[in-house]
Amino acid sequence: MKFFIDNNLPPIWGEGLSSLSRNKFADGQSVDSVIHLVSRFNSSAPDMHWIQELGSENDWVIISLDKFKKAKGVERKLLGKYNLPVFVLQSSWSNFPFWKKTAQLINWWPEMVLRASSKDHFVLEVPWILNKPFKDL
Repeated sequence: MKFFIDNNLPPIWGEGLSSLSRNKFADGQSVDSVIHLVSRFNSSAPDMHWIQELGSENDWVIISLDKFKKAKGVERKLLGKYNLPVFVLQSSWSNFPFWKKTAQLINWWPEMVLRASSKDHFVLEVPWILNKPFKDL
């Protein structure tokens, strides 16, 4: 499974989560890589462009602050067409400084990997509060 971090989140998260995940999950939940958008695309790449490119490959899971509702829902349709699972961090994540956000993402990470291993398409909101469930968007 490969995770793709959108440009609205810190680039260092890709390298950090990739390193932290190495050999830490059971079979079927293994994290092959975690990359940030800028490690593969221009930082100004339109969502439609990278969604299509990732969609033509296998096993990508997207993490973003974006709910992908621009262009009259075309982004969401494209995510569904390519069966790309998406975790959307609740907007309240934007209210916190880098280290608090990073610590909270690490706290959520095992649950996110477990959910992503289901291979189903989903768009789920990740709440800030740890004991709350993911919310379908």
